[in-house]
Amino acid sequence: MSRRYPPRAYRFADQESWPCETDPDSGLEIVVPPFATMQQARRRRNLEDAGQLREIRLSPGWGSEWPLWESIDGPRSPRELGLSDTLAARLKPWTDFWRTVADLSLNQDSSSGPQLPPQWFEAGEILVHAIAVELWPVANVFPQFRNYHRPL
Repeated sequence: MSRRYPPRAYRFADQESWPCETDPDSGLEIVVPPFATMQQARRRRNLEDAGQLREIRLSPGWGSEWPLWESIDGPRSPRELGLSDTLAARLKPWTDFWRTVADLSLNQDSSSGPQLPPQWFEAGEILVHAIAVELWPVANVFPQFRNYHRPL
């Protein structure tokens, strides 16, 4: 049986070292990561201040073509979230692999769910980072795929 912990948003490895810049419009200090512009950082700050940052979970599941779930509204496609076609193309085989393994576990009378190889989790870490970069201006991304069973 796996333990379920409260979800925690993805954290970038270098997040603590991101520089603060002065917003020329407001005069406020705003954190601007190396992959974002001041305009994107301002947008994120405004959404964050208003409590309107989206919450996107990365977790494959039965009944959804894509492993992307919005906290309130359910499954989302990469296009609906504004993700690049390149990233969507990388998500598809990762999700399809999960579905193949998960379907096999149903036939094996497995109450613990699918047993996924370490490479699947490693690929998931790369994907969650890429998704978090692309959605950073508007959302927090939660790597809930980490809750799946890892091999012993």
